[in-house]
Amino acid sequence: MPKAAKVKNARATASRSKKASKPTVTTEKDTEDIPMPIAESYLLQVRLNRSNDPTITRLLVVPSNFTFEKLHEVLQVAFGWADCHAHSFDILQLHEEGKPRARRQWESVLTLKEDNLDASSFPHPERIQKEADFTLANIFVDTKYDGKIQVVYEYDHGDGWVHGIVFLGRADPSLRSVMNVPDDLEACCLGGEGHPAAEDCGGSSGWEYLKSVFKKGKKDPEGLKEWYKTTCTNGDPKGLDPYRWDMLDVNDGLTSVKA
Repeated sequence: MPKAAKVKNARATASRSKKASKPTVTTEKDTEDIPMPIAESYLLQVRLNRSNDPTITRLLVVPSNFTFEKLHEVLQVAFGWADCHAHSFDILQLHEEGKPRARRQWESVLTLKEDNLDASSFPHPERIQKEADFTLANIFVDTKYDGKIQVVYEYDHGDGWVHGIVFLGRADPSLRSVMNVPDDLEACCLGGEGHPAAEDCGGSSGWEYLKSVFKKGKKDPEGLKEWYKTTCTNGDPKGLDPYRWDMLDVNDGLTSVKA
């Protein structure tokens, strides 16, 4: 082959090589359609203590990178609260290791508070931390606490609505697709029972009495039915059926809760 032809072929090959190796430029518009990976999630069984006939429970899937501040938002939606009172989380451990298990007591070793609450208002200010500084992973799977604690969430320190939170473990990654959970739903509800308790009804005893008022033929001298339908912050103009709740409504509300 003539020398000129060899040079020409070499240039053509180099040109094709440059075109083939030209880097692909990803624009901001292209990345908008790429979903962000969802963090590992935990299964949490939450029960409103002292709720009966029926109990008020929710089975939740919550990302491990959610802070307890975000968990508060999830619980407000899941239990139908109106977020109009103070709240806190308590991390409890068994105390008095030397005594028989039956005589041991659960003691708070850490309290997570909302930012605007004064730590001095709690019994042990030295144990108070901000809820925004702790993720679920910091508590539920940390070797310091793993398998050794109870976690409770108290809403409205006046009425004293205490929710027990049980860590069931890590959620199977396939659970979301099996349950048809939308990709934009970071935390979700998979089950439960019980109508949300009423705000400002006087705690668990007031809630039980309010439910009884709505039973057929029950007298209502205090006008609680009208109060619940028209004035109660999280009331319902349709009245009160203790068994009525809607998981789809809960998940609709959870779409706005993001890490």
